[in-house]
Amino acid sequence: MEATRRNLLAALSALSSALLASTPGIAAVAAGVQAGIHPWLEAGDTVVAEVLADGKAVGQLDHRSTKAGVPRLPATTVALPAGVQRLQLRGTVTVAGKATRFDRTWKLRDLASMSAPLYEQGKPWPERVRALAQAIPVPEDDDAPLIVASAPPAAGAVLQSLKKRLGAPLPPALAQLLATSDIRLGRSHFLRPAAMTTLLDLMHGDFGYPSTGKDAPSSFLPPGVRDRYARSLAVFVTVGDGMGALAWDPKGLAPEEHTRLGSTPGPATGSDGLWFWMHQEMAVKPSLLLDKDNRPLGTDLALASVFERYALADLFQPMTDDELVLDSATPLGNLLQLYFDHARNPRLSLNSYNGHYGHYTQY
Repeated sequence: MEATRRNLLAALSALSSALLASTPGIAAVAAGVQAGIHPWLEAGDTVVAEVLADGKAVGQLDHRSTKAGVPRLPATTVALPAGVQRLQLRGTVTVAGKATRFDRTWKLRDLASMSAPLYEQGKPWPERVRALAQAIPVPEDDDAPLIVASAPPAAGAVLQSLKKRLGAPLPPALAQLLATSDIRLGRSHFLRPAAMTTLLDLMHGDFGYPSTGKDAPSSFLPPGVRDRYARSLAVFVTVGDGMGALAWDPKGLAPEEHTRLGSTPGPATGSDGLWFWMHQEMAVKPSLLLDKDNRPLGTDLALASVFERYALADLFQPMTDDELVLDSATPLGNLLQLYFDHARNPRLSLNSYNGHYGHYTQY
């Protein structure tokens, strides 16, 4: 698996270098970008810095970490203008009481030309996915391409029976995608309507968990999590280092969850319910897909997260140490993780495609 990933990144690096060489100005950001900076520090450490775009100040970072890890919300958010080519941070980081000055500049590369089809909300999802597949360059040795085929003819009728079984209508975008398309990303895939079931049934089936005994989900899942898995529809199955799934809970967040998260029900909840990711290694704590106000993301962004994770993530790797990749197309803005190496040099990287808000960040 790791050898395959290295080969893929090497091929992408060569492809990207050729593309950059043949297309003047591609490093510039095509459209304005909202970028949030999330410093990864130990408790008590601080960072104070000026943020500059092409030499002009665009923001100020002043952050003290209250606990180790990455803050859920950005320490600062800056607006980068269209055409910007360089981002600079200069300031002071204080680690374990020792202050160190730093000044670092990154060349920017915008890959919105590849990701943009994913976010064209005026187009149906099947069209978006086909356009995305055409926009993404696929190296010859890629063993996990995005493959889009036609769904079986009976998919629409199966979805109607699934609606009755769930006792709730499927989100329209999901129903449209599943009724028309059969989508695979390597060994990971959207479940065909005829094979769709609850996440708990999937754990007993393809995931291999027994129905009884100490290894049964009912013996180790918290009651609320088990109930959520028992009513949630498994939509996309991930196969790699263990198994996981994207699932949809038609009931959404419970009132006590809104209280705990400090959120209020809003338009994003509605008939969209609640989307979440689960993985075998963290089955007891599913990763809820929430917005910055702790409300559930809608179906559109939940479906987009599949392709961000499994079709785009490797494409957004920087090709050099002084490169920072941004995406001016994503509607959620760019989540930039800032950390400091052992020499206290700043490292900045795009982490939007590993997750957003509560999905990716630690607190």
